[in-house]
Amino acid sequence: MENLAFEPILFMLLAVVLLIFGIAYLVNIFSKFLGLNLSIKIRLIFSISIAVSLIIASVFTSKRDSLLERPTQNPPPPDSTYYPYWYYVDHILASMVLGNISFNVPDSIMDLNESFTIQLLLDLSKPARDLEKRIKESGIIESHQIKIWETMQARLTGSGFQITTITPEEQPISTKETTEWKWDIKAIEHGRQRLHLTLSAIIKFQGETRSRSIRTFDRVIFVKVSLGKRISSFIGKN
Repeated sequence: MENLAFEPILFMLLAVVLLIFGIAYLVNIFSKFLGLNLSIKIRLIFSISIAVSLIIASVFTSKRDSLLERPTQNPPPPDSTYYPYWYYVDHILASMVLGNISFNVPDSIMDLNESFTIQLLLDLSKPARDLEKRIKESGIIESHQIKIWETMQARLTGSGFQITTITPEEQPISTKETTEWKWDIKAIEHGRQRLHLTLSAIIKFQGETRSRSIRTFDRVIFVKVSLGKRISSFIGKN
């Protein structure tokens, strides 16, 4: 910033010196035709030089002020309004870290009206085998490595099941503690049914005025729901 203030002054001084020499040369030429004596020539050169110098000083002063007021060109932080939304989303995608998830799923066969609890654990540092040991619910345990952001959303859906969400779907992620999601499900339709488990990174932009969900995990779980217990109960009553 100091260089911006100093350079216009140098240019102004150089321009004034050159103009004084130029004015003196022109006055000397015209004085031969007008018959001016030396004292008049000196006063004329002095007066014209002062007037031109004041004009140049005014121009360079305004130029210097505009340079000093110009904002710096350092890039603003990624969440700044200087950047468009797509740039911010790309920045988040490049900044995501890897973490591990482990969860249990039902066996391939369930009975109609049978209930089951699904537990999902997410951790940034613990290996998958440690998370698997902490799954308390029954069923088949799966583990995966996924991309993680500071806020994650886990969602379980399935039209053939009554699903009760026990924990919040959207949760902030800790770097030290394990994050847990839980759902209670109940089979309400027989036949081949689907459970859809997804995890998404929730991105906030400009505070909370805009948000976006970026899918980082997608798993379809197929479960065959049988009428076994209902049929056996019916036969037992008759």
